[in-house]
Amino acid sequence: MHQIAITTNAVPQAAVVSISGEFDISAAADVERRIRPLEEQVPILVVDLREVSFLDSSALRLLLMLDANARERGRRVALVRGPEQVHRVFRITRLEHQLEFVDHPTDLSRPTQREP
Repeated sequence: MHQIAITTNAVPQAAVVSISGEFDISAAADVERRIRPLEEQVPILVVDLREVSFLDSSALRLLLMLDANARERGRRVALVRGPEQVHRVFRITRLEHQLEFVDHPTDLSRPTQREP
């Protein structure tokens, strides 16, 4: 079983979910369980990937679903860029152009460009 740590905290206008470890199929359900209650509480949900060592298609699916749900409700999901080996997955799948990325959890004033 892989180790994953999930912590949540608040910054102005946002809830930050920090993930540490392997964000894969065995962790996706736990991450989703922690995020669901936060989705309606704040206008911006930040998922901090800086401490993620591995990310698989289950994690991508969850992040895409969170983003789609937020857009439908007029809210935002911002992802804090992870290490190169993690961000590379977003580049290869071309999702770095679809999802919003920020450099730090509090860097929410201006969204990065993303395709509609």
